[in-house]
Amino acid sequence: MFEILQKPYPLLVSRRSRIRMSILFSLFTWFFLFIFRPFGVDESQFPMLFVSFSYGAVCFVVMMVLNVFIVPLLPGLFAEQSWTTGHQIFWTMVNIFSIGLGNWVLTAFLFYEPLVLKELINFEVYTLVIGLFPVGISYILNQIWLERKYRLAAANLNEEIHPERQDPTRLDAKIVIHSDNQDEDLTLEANHLVYAEASDNYVLVKYLNERQQLQKTLVRTSLKKIESDLDGHTQFWRCHKSYLVNRLHVARFSGNAQGYKLHLRTTDEFVPVARSQGSKIREKF
Repeated sequence: MFEILQKPYPLLVSRRSRIRMSILFSLFTWFFLFIFRPFGVDESQFPMLFVSFSYGAVCFVVMMVLNVFIVPLLPGLFAEQSWTTGHQIFWTMVNIFSIGLGNWVLTAFLFYEPLVLKELINFEVYTLVIGLFPVGISYILNQIWLERKYRLAAANLNEEIHPERQDPTRLDAKIVIHSDNQDEDLTLEANHLVYAEASDNYVLVKYLNERQQLQKTLVRTSLKKIESDLDGHTQFWRCHKSYLVNRLHVARFSGNAQGYKLHLRTTDEFVPVARSQGSKIREKF
């Protein structure tokens, strides 16, 4: 069980997807309470439509604060390359507990009751008992399914298609990666560029030097600008929002619950493929 909790799990990285998740959960909360009316929520003096909407609004506000505003402030904690099933379960429980706190305050208002600490404890215990088991099991099963899906798909890709066999060091077209800092442009042979990785306001460029050794340089630019610099060189692929790779350096594919990985000939490092880009692997290779 502990090993499963340490396995990679996909993280919702885009702001739009986190907003959409907040809206869906709040709509579900509103719909569920309005239709089924559990826990005596229909005993309030307020109309049921207002009561159910209020609980849905609490869910929306809490999830927006946690997932849309707080998550981007902690990029070191919420990094997909280190995100695991255990992290996902823990963060989901943080969301649920926070919603429980908001519901405790709202319930006191709707039912004209004082804020009693004992009731808060009851709220959170009920939340833990009701939420932890289905949440944990659903994420573990999803992790197992996703890992099997991408692992088998990567194995099939390795059998069906092959990265280009041409020695990438033989092609000598020159490229210039322009820096925002004057006189710091990087000039090299196109096929010596292995991959580039976004790093705050810089891009970490990894390439082969004249001795065919892997070298790295920080360039003050963006991946979008590098894409423009490489326009016309079809071997380069923006496979992830943070990565651009030279397909000629890809040796094989692998996969886990987070999606496909590109393994390179010149380094033990791998380049992730965004899940939205996974369907393009056959086209690119």
